[in-house]
Amino acid sequence: MPKIPFFSHHPDVEIDPVCKMEVSVADPPGGKHRHEGTTYFFCGNGCRINFAENPAKYLDPNFEGEAM
Repeated sequence: MPKIPFFSHHPDVEIDPVCKMEVSVADPPGGKHRHEGTTYFFCGNGCRINFAENPAKYLDPNFEGEAM
């Protein structure tokens, strides 16, 4: 069943910008990283570390995610 856009996002969940997995904002397993005034949430430490080393790569709108 396709997701209905305005019903598919939960306020307590964000998307990890590296692997594109859903992550709980209350207790993100990989922690958080603040970049240019925005807080990003991560599924694991590897995703957070990769993002911190090269945020532009992962924030590029053409980036589709990578398996971790």
